[in-house]
Amino acid sequence: MEINTTRFGEVNVEDSQIITMPEGVIGFEGNKKYAILDHAPESPFKWFQSVDEPGLAFVIMDPIHFFPEYEADIKKTDLEFLGVKDKSGLLILTFVSIKRETSAVTANLLGPIAINLKNFMAKQLVLSDSNYSSSHDLMAPEMVSI
Repeated sequence: MEINTTRFGEVNVEDSQIITMPEGVIGFEGNKKYAILDHAPESPFKWFQSVDEPGLAFVIMDPIHFFPEYEADIKKTDLEFLGVKDKSGLLILTFVSIKRETSAVTANLLGPIAINLKNFMAKQLVLSDSNYSSSHDLMAPEMVSI
C-alpha cells in the first residue's frame, strides 16, 4: 500500500503491516488506520503515521528503551478487545511530546498503545491506578546517561 505523508512523501507499506485502531487515538477518533515509520536509523523514536491523513503523525517509542521497568497493567476487557489472552503477544508503545517553547521531551506512560502483533489490531489504553505520568520527562537527570 502506498500512503501519502507530509514528512516523508509517498511511502510504501505492506498491507499486512497497517495497524487498525477501531476507536482511534484519543482526540483523533476519526483516524483508524496507521503505519509505523522509522524516524532515523537506530533511533528509539518512530512515527505513528495516519494512513488517511497525510499531516497526522505522532512520535512514538518503546517505553522499555527509557524505562526498563515500565509495565502496562492491561484490563481483561482490553485484552479481549485486542483478541489476546495475555499481554505476551502485544507490542506496547508510548506517545512522545516535544514542547517547542521549553524543548521538553516527555512520554505519555498513562496512555500507551497496545498492538496485537498477529492481527495488527490496536487500542490506546488508559491506565488507571498507576504511578505513571502522562508527561514523564525523558531528559530528566536520571535519563541523560542513556
